[in-house]
Amino acid sequence: IGREADELRQKLGTVGNGSFDGLKADAREAEQAINRVGAAASEMRQRLHSARGVASGKGSGGPVRVPAGGGGSAGSVAGGILDQLNVPLALGTGAAYMSGGLAGVGVVGAGVAIDAAAADEQRSDFLRITGGYGEVDQKRIDATLARIGARRGIGNQGAQTVFGGLQAGGLPSAEAAAMTDNAVKFATATESTPEAAANLTVALRQNMGIQSDQMMSAYDAITMGGNAGKFEVKDMSRNFPAILSRLAARGSTGMEGVRMAAAFAQSVVERSGSPDEASTSLEAMLSDMVSPTVRERASKIGVDILGEKSAAEAKGKDPVMAVLKRLRAAVGGDEEKFSDTLGGNDTAAVAYRAIFDDMEKIEKLMAEMEGAKGVVDESYEIGTGNLNF
Repeated sequence: IGREADELRQKLGTVGNGSFDGLKADAREAEQAINRVGAAASEMRQRLHSARGVASGKGSGGPVRVPAGGGGSAGSVAGGILDQLNVPLALGTGAAYMSGGLAGVGVVGAGVAIDAAAADEQRSDFLRITGGYGEVDQKRIDATLARIGARRGIGNQGAQTVFGGLQAGGLPSAEAAAMTDNAVKFATATESTPEAAANLTVALRQNMGIQSDQMMSAYDAITMGGNAGKFEVKDMSRNFPAILSRLAARGSTGMEGVRMAAAFAQSVVERSGSPDEASTSLEAMLSDMVSPTVRERASKIGVDILGEKSAAEAKGKDPVMAVLKRLRAAVGGDEEKFSDTLGGNDTAAVAYRAIFDDMEKIEKLMAEMEGAKGVVDESYEIGTGNLNF
């Protein structure tokens, strides 16, 4: 397998001279997968050696399971082998490559491949049941996910995981399928897990109201914001669902809310020490700022928090930012006023102080994120552009 991978890579290297024009599209989609196949050759040999017992029936105590409706084609068996071994298969050139490898793998990989193909079918059936769609839609979605898994180098199982996460988050199956490719691309570009990317996408859609055609712009803004400091994009993928939920509860939605969350996070992490602690502080502040205790204390320094919130919403402005700016102006640099009004919750106080101190820097970063475009595409190309065409 290692030798086959090396030979294929050499052939792909000649694509640019025109002799393999017919393969250019497939090769471009396969570049990440092929690179990983070559790098994983030694590990694959070890895993295939361990799988020999599975294929021969040793240790399994049971017959090889065959997926319903067949699944014995070279492409599906190859896909099963690589999905089971955690190595992505790119369709087109990948299928051609593995068809040669199958002769060498033979019976050793057969049981592993058939089990993996069966697992793909089982996941597909489960997704159909939970999504409530019919057989025709299932075939269409299966084909879409197979293409995405191959194109993005995460395999069918990885694409199914993202689609399933979007669907489980409440998105209709058609919308989830339409968003899967960009969510996978975002995960790959930012080194986020597919599960985290799916959860973030659901939060952006359900809490912030980001539509399918706006999702890449939201990803771009988040990626630019994550690149601006210590609260990295993978941290945002993990923590933003909770933060965005709190923001939405306070009336912050849309792209403005997304940019604000990213900018706030970068300032708070500087004072809190870690992304998880920064997330906890932000969540605490968003709950604390409308609590009865804070509202009562704020009224003593001339701030009507609910009134400020309503006035901002009536003008089409972000209510969270409006309240925070009003509190900042009322407290000023007076430590006693800050402590008396906002110091009751130590965890929330960290976020208040960070945002008050960095307000100008936060607004500048938000303005920069507003113009973010193509950030994810660029990161993706850098991370996966291992072949030159």
